[in-house]
Amino acid sequence: MPAYSQGNAVPLYPGAQPLYLFNNEAVAAGSKSMAFERAVSNYAPPGSDQGSTVQLLFAANATAVIALQGSNVDIDADYITLESATFSGSGSQGSITDTQRFLYYRLLVVSYSAGGNLTALATR
Repeated sequence: MPAYSQGNAVPLYPGAQPLYLFNNEAVAAGSKSMAFERAVSNYAPPGSDQGSTVQLLFAANATAVIALQGSNVDIDADYITLESATFSGSGSQGSITDTQRFLYYRLLVVSYSAGGNLTALATR
């Protein structure tokens, strides 16, 4: 998947197919995923938006910290860390969920020293 590029967020609708933020990719500290926009659907029932969840899958036991960042404008410097997942060498799967309703989201690899390639899938 492409790395973060300001102004190129992909819309993600409630109930849509998962969006790959990283697709079996080698990552390093400082890597930023592509951004997605928390798009609104006219067909979703009121109150059905339960936020955004990102499933994290490393190829092997990981030693890493992955942060979910949000912003109401798709400008690199305006993203803030909302939640994070810490892997300390004994697991390869995790998830991050945020219900704060920011307009844009992306992942930031805060630290990484083991785990192989990363796959990250976003859903709403």
